[in-house]
Amino acid sequence: LYPNPTTGILTIEGVEGTTEVYNIYGERIATTLSTTIDLSKAAIGIYFVRVLDGQGNVYVGKVLKE
Repeated sequence: LYPNPTTGILTIEGVEGTTEVYNIYGERIATTLSTTIDLSKAAIGIYFVRVLDGQGNVYVGKVLKE
């Protein structure tokens, strides 16, 4: 995940699939099939990025939105 921290566009590299972004309360704020996601309208804070690939593997990362 880069850039981290981010102010807008977040790029996911190394895995492809369904990407979901959750806030610290566990609420899903975004979903995409793209390798980039726009967090520019999200509030400042910590978010968890979850990617589910085609084989059913789940990858989770943490990103800071400035």
